Amino acid sequence: MIKIIFLIIKFIFQILIEIIFPCFCINCGKKDTLLCCNCYEQIEFFSFSFDASKQINYIDEIIIVCKYQGVIKKLIHNFKYKSVINIGDIIARIIYRSVNFPSCDLLVPIPIHKNKKSKRGFNQSEEIIKSLSKLTNIPYENLLIKKRNTKSQMSIRNKEERMINLADSFAINESAISQILTKIGHESTVILVDDVITTGSTLNECAKILKNNGIKKVIGLALAQK
Repeated sequence: MIKIIFLIIKFIFQILIEIIFPCFCINCGKKDTLLCCNCYEQIEFFSFSFDASKQINYIDEIIIVCKYQGVIKKLIHNFKYKSVINIGDIIARIIYRSVNFPSCDLLVPIPIHKNKKSKRGFNQSEEIIKSLSKLTNIPYENLLIKKRNTKSQMSIRNKEERMINLADSFAINESAISQILTKIGHESTVILVDDVITTGSTLNECAKILKNNGIKKVIGLALAQK
C-alpha cells in the first residue's frame, strides 16, 4: 500500500514539474521535446565496432554509436551536469535505433561513487539501462560498485594516469553476482553500458572485475566517444 501511494505521489509530482517547467529541445529550444526531429537529424552517426582484445585486455568488443560533438555533446552535458534525468530515455532510444544489438544475457551499468550519485541524484549509466532493458527485454543488474571516489576520467588526458586513477576503484557486488550466475550461468555474456568513453579504460577495468568473478564475455556499449 505504501509503495502504491509513493508511486502515485511520484507520478503527480512529475506531471506538476512538466506543467511548471515544460521541456525544451536542448539544442534549438523547441518546446515540448528534449530533442526535436530536426536536431536528431544533425547527429553524426558512425559504425564503430572493433575487437578490443589487442588494445585493452579484458573487454571483448566495444560498440560506439556516434561522435561526442554538437547535439550529442549537449545531450550528455545536460544529462550529467544539469541533472536532466529524462535524457537517459532519449539516449537509450538513440542507441536502440542505431545498433544491431548483440546477443547477451544481461545489461550492466557502470557504477558511480555514492557521493557523486548523491550529488547528481542518479547514475546516468543506470538511467540509460533502465530504458534499454525495456526496449530490448534484456534484464539488467548492478553487478559492480564504485568503492573509491576518483577524478573524472574525462579530465585526465594521459592513458597511464587514467589507469592509475581507476586502479582498485571498482568491486563486485557480492550480494548480486552469485544469484545472477545461478540464473545465467558461467558461459554468460554481459553488456556494459555508458554514455561516453574516451580510451575505454573504465570499461576495461569493469570488465576485469566481471571476468574475475565468473562472467565469460563482456561487450562495451556507449553512445559516444570523445
